[in-house]
Amino acid sequence: MYGEFYSKGVISNIINHNYMESLFLKHITRDYIEKNGITNIQDAVEVVNVIQYAVKGNLIPKKVRRHYTIVKEFERMSQEHTTLSKTKIIKCMAENLDVHENTIWNVLKDHSDKYQRSVVDLLDAI
Repeated sequence: MYGEFYSKGVISNIINHNYMESLFLKHITRDYIEKNGITNIQDAVEVVNVIQYAVKGNLIPKKVRRHYTIVKEFERMSQEHTTLSKTKIIKCMAENLDVHENTIWNVLKDHSDKYQRSVVDLLDAI
């Protein structure tokens, strides 16, 4: 389902901030669309608009966006690269996201469950 929106350019045309922001927008859009069972392109575009509004208005604080992105990217990379160790995945993420490895370790240790639930639920309130 997510691939359909991505191939039509709905998600790929999201704001081109830095890499971290782009990943956040991609992950949060996918999660929200999947959580709510959105299948209509117009509804998906509205989701993208709401997310952009929330980011631009700082309704989702930068720290929360960063932590959410780290958690989601770790999940994605762990699934795609099953032969790599957690340490190697984190080193790769640190380089790609321009974040210190210790920051990634701490986010994963302290915040994984917290950020997965709260950010998508926050969008329901907007």
